[in-house]
Amino acid sequence: MASSIRKTRIPLEILNIDETGIHICLTVTLNRKKARMVLDTGASRTVFDQKEINRFVKEGTRVIDGRMSAGLGTDSMETHSVTLNSFKINALTKKDFEALALDLHVLVKSYETLGHGNVVGVLGSDILLEHNAVIDFGKQKLILSYPKD
Repeated sequence: MASSIRKTRIPLEILNIDETGIHICLTVTLNRKKARMVLDTGASRTVFDQKEINRFVKEGTRVIDGRMSAGLGTDSMETHSVTLNSFKINALTKKDFEALALDLHVLVKSYETLGHGNVVGVLGSDILLEHNAVIDFGKQKLILSYPKD
């Protein structure tokens, strides 16, 4: 018997970065604390800024694994892993969510400088693909599917 599927609709914030570009942001909950992330369909993984994520995890939950990652305009970047007890995107809750933590200070700083507030990281295609994401620009919503409990 196939399990029933639920859908959650997450409000999106469309930001004009300059005359020619936009970014899309959404609010998530990391270990019961609200945070803003950039939605990036070109990012292969969900990543957090290694300094910003410290506000959301307890000491000892980060593991420095010494791997190097490519992308984000660089050949290699030191990668850390982080486990969140709870990563909530509207009605979708992911327990013991493992993600990457990288130095995203350029992204974080640019949002602050442009007056767009704080962001903690990038929601990537790992989540979007797993949950059959639909981005509805007209309604400014992200729709994610997940099985009923």
